[in-house]
This record gives sequence, structure tokens and C-alpha cells, in this order.
Amino acid sequence: MRPVHYYTIVPLIFFSTVPVSIVYLILDVYFTRLGVWGFNATYHLPYTFFSLPIEEYLFFFIIPYSSLFIYRIISHHFRRNRYIRLLRHLSPVFIGISCILLLVEQNRMYTVLVCILVLISVTINYSRRKTHWLGVFYFSYLIIFIPFVAVNGVLTGLITDFPIVFYSSLEFSGIRLLTIPLEDIAYGFSYLLFIVTIFEILVGRKNVRRSHYKSIAY
Repeated sequence: MRPVHYYTIVPLIFFSTVPVSIVYLILDVYFTRLGVWGFNATYHLPYTFFSLPIEEYLFFFIIPYSSLFIYRIISHHFRRNRYIRLLRHLSPVFIGISCILLLVEQNRMYTVLVCILVLISVTINYSRRKTHWLGVFYFSYLIIFIPFVAVNGVLTGLITDFPIVFYSSLEFSGIRLLTIPLEDIAYGFSYLLFIVTIFEILVGRKNVRRSHYKSIAY
């Protein structure tokens, strides 16, 4: 098996992650100030920036880097697996669920937000035939989901007396996996899908340039 050499694509990871993270950080600050969710000061450092604890900003560096690593490994070894590629056809299911929740829970801000984000991220990619990697992303998210449940479970009070991150019961559906709101799962899903979308576009352009230079050399 050929090695992945993940360190060689750090610039692509950076340029994929930064624009998406900026948008999600703005949403994070906005919804924190509205009281849709909040952070228990008992469990984080006493330093905040735009209403967010320092640890929240670190999330937007650590999670994308580690998640893209998992995605890259799976993509490297299973991209041509036809069963995994067929997973892209789960997209209409995600779109349908988002539409239903959007109609049923239209008065809940967090639910509405994540439904819109999932609809945009999935529809854009499913409507493009060149996104053969979409099934690989879905499979990767299943793997990423394991540490996600562990970490997010801790944050939402699975093993603590009080949750580290808390939510307004008026602004989400109330559906939880253990202590994790359904919306958190969809929020992380859309966040990573947007990042992978940009990443694959940049990788594609890099490969085109490399092929172009090789053709000139020959």
C-alpha cells in the first residue's frame, strides 16, 4: 500500500478549513449571544473572545485536521470501492429528513439552522456528478462519529453533573442520542462536508496542474 503523506497537503487543509470555520465561528458567536446555546464557565478557562471560550476556537483547528486525516485515509484506500461509492445515494434521505424537520420545527432556531446547512451542503454535492467522493465522505463520517459521540457526550453532560455545553430547550428539537442533540450531529456533518467539498476542489486543481506540467515536460 502506498503511504498517504498527509503532511504534504497541509496547505490544502488550511485553505479548506479556514473559510468554512470563519462562517461557523460567526454563527457560533451569534447563537451564543442569542442564548441558543452556552458554555458552563466551571469547566473552561476564564478567557473568552466574542463570548466564546478559548477551547471553542481550538475545536475549529483540531477537529477538521483530525477528521480530514480519517477521510483522507479512507479515501486513499477505498475511493474505488463501488459499495462505498454507492453511499452517495443516501443524499436524498438526508435532504428529505432535513426538509421534514424544517417544516415541523420551523420555530426552533438551531434546528432550522442545521437543516439549512445540511440541505445546502448535500444538495450542492449530490447534484454534481463529479462528486464521486461523496460516498467516501459518508462512510468516513461513520468512523468519525465514534470519537464524536465520546467527546460530544462528555460536553453535553454524559459523565458530568452539569453539561459543559448547554442548549435552550426552546431552540432545538429535543431529540438526543444519549445526551447529544440531533442538531449537533447534523451541525458537525455539514461543517465537515463543506470543508471536504473545498478540499476536493483544491486537490482536483492541484492534480490538473500536475498533469499539465507533466504533459509539457514530455
